[in-house]
Formats: sequence, structure tokens, C-alpha cells
Amino acid sequence: MNQPKILTPLPILAFVVGFSLMVFELAAARMLAPSIGGSIYVWTSVIGVIIAALSLGYWLGGTLADKRTKPTDIVWLCMAVAVSIVGVVLVSDNVMSLVVQSVGDARIQGVLISLFLFAPTSLLIGMISPYITKLNISSLETSGKSVAGITALDAIGGITGTFLAGFVLFGILGVRESFIVVAVLFVLTSWVIAPWYKTAQRAAVSLTLCIVGVAVLASSGQLVVETPSASYAINEARVRQTGDRVRTLATGPSGIQSAVSLSDPQRLVLWYAEQTQATIERNTSQPRTIAILGGGAYSLPRSLSAAYPEAQIDVIEIDPELEAISEKYFAYSKPANVTTIAEDARSYLNRTAIKYDVVVVDVFGDILTPFSLSTHEFSQQLRRAVTPDGLVVVNIVAGNGTECRQLLSQLDAPFRAAFSHQSYSVDPTFKTKGNIVAAYQNTPINMPNQTTLSIPPAEVFYDNYAPLEPLQQRCLAQL
Repeated sequence: MNQPKILTPLPILAFVVGFSLMVFELAAARMLAPSIGGSIYVWTSVIGVIIAALSLGYWLGGTLADKRTKPTDIVWLCMAVAVSIVGVVLVSDNVMSLVVQSVGDARIQGVLISLFLFAPTSLLIGMISPYITKLNISSLETSGKSVAGITALDAIGGITGTFLAGFVLFGILGVRESFIVVAVLFVLTSWVIAPWYKTAQRAAVSLTLCIVGVAVLASSGQLVVETPSASYAINEARVRQTGDRVRTLATGPSGIQSAVSLSDPQRLVLWYAEQTQATIERNTSQPRTIAILGGGAYSLPRSLSAAYPEAQIDVIEIDPELEAISEKYFAYSKPANVTTIAEDARSYLNRTAIKYDVVVVDVFGDILTPFSLSTHEFSQQLRRAVTPDGLVVVNIVAGNGTECRQLLSQLDAPFRAAFSHQSYSVDPTFKTKGNIVAAYQNTPINMPNQTTLSIPPAEVFYDNYAPLEPLQQRCLAQL
């Protein structure tokens, strides 16, 4: 039987494969964040497993292409990739839940979830490239140029997919929707390659994928807001002690970043936020300048704005869309004296010339502190950005175990080295883990609900070597 000719130029197919692969890879890492966090371990797991699966796919695809050299194989491979991606969306919640409940180590969780969810699709995508390369070679004399052309277009597609997904796509679509977009792209590619080949069979597969995809997207109950910077899960809950209903904001599985009362949005709900403001009120009379590193749902900036209407309050928040999210879902209305500076907290401190009377450090990804905020260089820039008698208040998440105490010591070390006085207050509901509000200043501190903590000394990390994430993961394993 004669094989139908591929109508789409092969370099364009290579571009589509490279583009789709990078969108798939970035979406894969975003999918894991709500279940196991967004640490370097997650990225390592996703990238490592996908590269391994791609390598196996390249070998299998090359072997088959040498034996068969059938253009229609690419048609079916594209359809198979689309089926596999829809399958990922269909079973992802159950797979992630099962692995997280069965395995405690985030590294093993990341590898296992990636193997179950992302390796099959990556293998199939990898099989396509050797077919394209083999079909593009017309003679030995031009084989080098033919391979180079395909490789270059594949790489350009990957670059385009990376920038488009990171800068645009995740600000418009959710993770599930991004996967479906990639699946649709492979289905369309299959039809464009050979429009009149096996139309009845492919139409049936395409229609089934559309129905399943729409059903899966419609069944997603939790409100998740995606931006290029983060994935936010927004939920409602009832406070056990008061019966108050609150709306919460979370960026990972281990805790919430902020909460707002639905009946009284002006009131602080979380203990650490109340303790932070109480510490500021006891140690500063009328601060003129306040910097808050990390916006959350803007509950603390709103409350401090009401308490100090004459103060300049700068919220240093890396996600430029978080303020609008807070306005939409958390009843936030921007006060006149609050300014959002959309920048990484560390880079802002490196460049700012403002001297702040108060700096609040409340920067987390899930419950993990970025390593760049745990080093000697960070503490020196922070000290430079604070007035001589300025107050620094830090929200720290830690636990009772040995590993968590070591983490607490390491997070405390740079602040302790930069300021001569320290004081701490521990969440009264603290059991296995909880918030510790730490205050640092060059004058004695009047800390409400002060707690005596025995924190072992630790050497301060430096930017060149700051192995904070292993400490954080060992602490999480104890909780």
C-alpha cells in the first residue's frame, strides 16, 4: 500500500515538537507544586525523568525509523502523544495523592510522580524526532545539513515554547488547560500532516479526546489562579475556635500563606500576622517607612496602613499580579499609602536607597524560604536598608524535631549576625510545626508573648554556598 505524503514541511514539524515539549515540561513542574512544593527537588525530578524518557524515545524512534520509514508513523505518534497528555490530566490528582500518602521524601515523590505521569508522554515525543530526521535526509552528501536543520528548528521551537509558557501562557491558562492546549496541538499536527489518511479512525480518537478533555477541565473543583510567577490555590474554611469563615491563599501543600475573614476583611486572621503587627506597635511609635517582603493576600499591608496612615508602606512582591488577585478574591482595596514594588525581595534590597524604620520578612514558596534570603550577603543588604534603630520582624516556619531545630538555627543565623538584639514568640497552637515570629534590632526589643528559645549557633551561609533546601526537606520529613 502506498504511504500518503506528509504535507507539512518537516522542519515545521520539528518546531512544533520542540515547542510542545517545553510547554509540557514547564506545565509538569507546575502541576507538582500544589502536592509536593516547588523546590529545586521538584524541578530536578521532572527534568531528570523527562530527559531519561526522551533518550529512550530517541533510541526507540530511531530504531523503528530505520526499519519502517513510514511517514504515517508520525501521524499515529502525534495522536498517541495527545492521548497520553489527556491521560495525565485525567489521573494526575489520584497519582499525586497516592504517592504523597505513601512516600515521605519529596525527592522520591517527585521522581515517582514524574515516572508515572510524564515519562510515557516524553518517550512518545522523543520517538517523533528520529522519524522527522530520517525522512528529511535525501542523500548522504547533504545529511549533515538535513540533520542540522531539523535540530535547529527543534531547538528554536523549544526556546519559543519556554518563553511563551513562562511569560504568557501561565498568566492566561491553568496547568490543566496548558496540557490540553499541547494535546490539541498534537492532534492538529496529526491532521495537518496527512489530512485524508484514516480519517474515520482519527476523527473518533479526536472526538473522544475532546469530550474527555472538556469533562476533566469542568470537574476541577478547587479554585486555582495561575500566573507566570506562581500557582495559587484559593479555598474557604471555618476557624475551629471561632466558627469564622475565612478565605485562604496557598502556594503549596504544606501550609497557607495568608487568610482573610469573610465577615470582617479588615481583621487579621492568622496568628503570625497579629503578632507581627503587635511587635511593630510595641517597638516603634510612628514609623515613617515600612517595607513588607512578600505580599500574601495583602492582609498585613492593609492592617498596617490603617494603623499608620502617615507611613509609607512598600510591599516588595515578586508577582505583579498578586495585588489584583487580592483585590478580586480577598476584598483588598489599595490604600493611598501602600505601594507595590513588583520585584524579587533580594534584588530590591540590593539596590534600594530607602532607609526603612520597619522591615517585615514574610517570603515563602509554600513554607520554604528562598535560599537567597538566608545568606550573609542578604543580611548585610538588609542591615543597610534599615535605619540605625530600625526593626526587622521575620515570619519563620519550623518544627520541634532535631532537623527542624537545625533549620530554625540556620534561618535565624543571618539576622542574629546583623543585629545585636533578638526576641521570639511561638504560635500557641504550635505542636509539630508552626510559626515563629522573630524580631531583630540594635536596641532591646519589647516582644509580646515572648518565648525563650534555645537556638543552637550556626554558621551563616554565603551566596556561593547555601544548602538550605536539604535542611528544609529534612525538616518537612519530620513533620
